[in-house]
Amino acid sequence: MRNFTGLLETAKGAGGGVASLPADVTRTIDDVTQRVNNASDVLAARTASNSRRIRTALGTVRKVLIGVAAVMLVLVFLGFVFSLTGFKSLVYTAVFLGWIIITATLILSGTFLLLHNVIGDTCVAMDEWVAQPQGHTALDDILPCADTTVTTDALRRSEQINSQLVGKLNELVSNVSNRNFSSQQVGPPLNYNQSGPLVPLLCNPYNADLTVRTCAATEVTPANAQQVWQRFVCRTTTSPGTSTEVCATVGRLTPAMLSQMLTVASVSDGLRQQAPAMGDLASCATVRRAFQTIGERGCPSLRRDSSRVYQALLATSVAAMLAAAVWVVHSRERRRRRESELFRVSPYRLPIEEKVLLNSPRRPYRRV
Repeated sequence: MRNFTGLLETAKGAGGGVASLPADVTRTIDDVTQRVNNASDVLAARTASNSRRIRTALGTVRKVLIGVAAVMLVLVFLGFVFSLTGFKSLVYTAVFLGWIIITATLILSGTFLLLHNVIGDTCVAMDEWVAQPQGHTALDDILPCADTTVTTDALRRSEQINSQLVGKLNELVSNVSNRNFSSQQVGPPLNYNQSGPLVPLLCNPYNADLTVRTCAATEVTPANAQQVWQRFVCRTTTSPGTSTEVCATVGRLTPAMLSQMLTVASVSDGLRQQAPAMGDLASCATVRRAFQTIGERGCPSLRRDSSRVYQALLATSVAAMLAAAVWVVHSRERRRRRESELFRVSPYRLPIEEKVLLNSPRRPYRRV
């Protein structure tokens, strides 16, 4: 839309003195340019706002996931160290904090499961909208359509301006450049000593009713205009008593006229090439193609990644719960072993007096 309004602005002074547009046409250009600029400003603002909100949400999610992963790793490491060292109070503190993180991770996993379902429903809604476009829907919050009235009117006006611009140029070429004036009757700027073969006209892309027109064999297109018109340029000199350039050799176009005619041809071709894009904006085909591209390229990866995220969070929560249980079991086992070692009684630790066994009373043996 910005390129389109830029071409319209260029069209106002494209031909200079060669193909100047009437005052009413220039006022129409100003009106169309203002309306299209306003519509493009609204569209750009809404699109930028939606993009900013999506990027902010994704950035927040990324930071939350990084924070949860970092806290979980630190907590698991500390719990493992506390469990090995046998600090019961620290182990229970780590278990308490671990359950808080586990609860938060489970809630986050549920949130991503909900986000996964929302992404799937949105992709289905986009596919249905592409197949059967409707009016205003919730998808406008993602990528809104341009103002249909403004874009349709701008497209129609651009076709009129393009046709009039080329018509003015061809009128000047037919009535001035391709005519042979008598030097006694007419002087510069109409008579600048033009002579030689006639200059071919520029192809007008539209008929009088603004339907697409096929170029005639004798007409030039914007693509080969410079190559063809270059052969009709003469060498110029300044007319005596004036500053007007006149041809000193055979030719019907001065270098200045060629430059202005090429500008008109370039603007005409630019407006013609922008017409399909403006038509797509008017019919919202651009948004449909964008949604179709998102559905084909973005939705599968979004569904896969969101599914992996909530599955990974769920697995992390389960692993953290098992780790907390292992910390408690290991801590209790260490305490039980320590207590059993503390109260264990060994016969080798009892005090035995020297030669006690030798002084024990003797019992006579009986014979059976």
